Amino acid sequence: MACLRRKSAAELLPHTARFPLLAYGTSLVPQEPAKVFAAGKQAAVPLLQGNTRDEHVEFTLAVYPHGITARQYPAMLTTAFGAAAPRVELLQLLNASLILLVGALLQRSLPPALPATATTGTQAAR
Repeated sequence: MACLRRKSAAELLPHTARFPLLAYGTSLVPQEPAKVFAAGKQAAVPLLQGNTRDEHVEFTLAVYPHGITARQYPAMLTTAFGAAAPRVELLQLLNASLILLVGALLQRSLPPALPATATTGTQAAR
């Protein structure tokens, strides 16, 4: 670990693509999920899958260490999705817009944050 800690991000980033996207072979995920689903051996329960806004950024940066420009993005979508690229781009835009809208609505409905000087019941009892 000490050797890795001495390395810069620039030295480590090119090697991240060599690691699997999902850790399996553990007690939590004993087998590769894609193979389990392909064999029809998954648990008979609903599956909920999601991601975060910056999911897979590290993998993109492994391939494009200087980032991606707005000019490169449409060509990348076409390479990845072919004729479906315009629909994928629209879905991404709609998804991002929905996330912003929900975030704004949640901010309006949440109670205001406690001031920094407020104390909890536990702190006040001390």
